[in-house]
Amino acid sequence: MSFWKSVLGIAERVVVAAVERAATYEAPQSSSASKPQRTTTLSAGRPNKYQPYMYEGSDPPSAPGLYQLRNELTNEIDYIGQTADLNRRCNEHRRNGKIGPEHSFEWRPSAEGSTCAERCQDEKRLIKKHKPSMNKTVGGNGKTPKEG
Repeated sequence: MSFWKSVLGIAERVVVAAVERAATYEAPQSSSASKPQRTTTLSAGRPNKYQPYMYEGSDPPSAPGLYQLRNELTNEIDYIGQTADLNRRCNEHRRNGKIGPEHSFEWRPSAEGSTCAERCQDEKRLIKKHKPSMNKTVGGNGKTPKEG
């Protein structure tokens, strides 16, 4: 019986030591400290979708954010932009003919406290990634023509 008591005593000490180590454990610094984190001013998740000619989907708010015009026939992004008022911008594009019946207005509000400069950087990144056909500049209020 004394053998098993000593085994249980050792096991108890091992468990106690493991719990104490776990309580004081600090995770090592990840290697992402050397890589710059990609920051975004956008809220998480998929974009909200609004189809202005069918009045389907969620209306864009009068809030800052990024948007894209998606051609529902080809499923391609035709235009990407950023604005201080998503609702106003959607209506402007509809009035000037940039949004046709085949387009949906997909939008994502900016994160709380984001700036116009941060939205411009996100806009440039998305234009570079998707290369939309209707964007005439590289975005971000740069007024720099896209290269062919």
